[in-house]
Amino acid sequence: MITMQDYLKGRDKQYPKDFTEEIVKHATVVLERANALLGAASLVRGCNSGWRPYTVQMEVNPRAPNSKHVTGDAIDIEDKDGKLKEWIKQNPSILDKLDLYMEHPDSTPTWVHVQIVPPRSKSRVFRP
Repeated sequence: MITMQDYLKGRDKQYPKDFTEEIVKHATVVLERANALLGAASLVRGCNSGWRPYTVQMEVNPRAPNSKHVTGDAIDIEDKDGKLKEWIKQNPSILDKLDLYMEHPDSTPTWVHVQIVPPRSKSRVFRP
């Protein structure tokens, strides 16, 4: 199970001015749904990336200043062996069931990016 501590990676302490109750609220939903996804797939995975303060986001990916990681609405789940991606591909209705949106697997070679807010396209599997 991915915990809030795994998701925050200590950034709540490093960036206390950026860390809000709203982020906690969003992150709680993200973790519930991400853990439900992993449970449905019968997989155990870690968190590659969870909440990113804006400063960290600009270091990680300055081309995505509006990343859902900044608002606590997204998580990158470790998937080096591709088993989670493959399971989702075989069970696409899980995204509807859990109300998750997934970045297209071509864009995420060793992780699965899921978020709780729809992208502009409103597609369950989207390209950034």
